[in-house]
Amino acid sequence: MAWDTIWEEVFIHNEWGKYPGESLIRFIAKNFYQSKREDIKILEIGCGTGANIWYLARERFQTFGIDGSVTGIEIIKKRLEKENLTADLKVGDISNLPYNNSCFDAVIDIECLYANSFESSVLTLKEVFRVLKKNGLFFSRSFTNKMYIGNTPPIFK
Repeated sequence: MAWDTIWEEVFIHNEWGKYPGESLIRFIAKNFYQSKREDIKILEIGCGTGANIWYLARERFQTFGIDGSVTGIEIIKKRLEKENLTADLKVGDISNLPYNNSCFDAVIDIECLYANSFESSVLTLKEVFRVLKKNGLFFSRSFTNKMYIGNTPPIFK
């Protein structure tokens, strides 16, 4: 699994990522608010503790998330359950997605790909485009090269 275990420690010891970022909300609103939301399938890779999953589920999209952290997935499951929201959540490897070809209208990456090696990122992107429907959308946002949480130094200085 191409996943930095430091995130398990971050999720255990810190309240992390409670609300989605404005750029994601704008992307979703622009592209999907005019659609029948219950028919739109959106996957988040590296969903962590689920701020974006929570938002997508509240907005009534078919919501899917995958992360390497058991703790992150447990946190979002509890939050969704408390609010009677649903999402299909998996602990797994983003470079080997357990989904069928061409099944998602959108895949989102919020500061996940940047934390992987170049090789793992290439594998993950191949998987993202495999699971996206024709004309599906990919939204990706990364930290800058000045910010890093992990056990190896950033690639750029």
